[in-house]
Amino acid sequence: MYYDISKRIVDIIGAIIMGILFLP
Repeated sequence: MYYDISKRIVDIIGAIIMGILFLP
């Protein structure tokens, strides 16, 4: 359970970071 939540959180954080990095 905790692993699934952690993985989902990591995916969300990664998406946010990618969005910030790709901002002009």
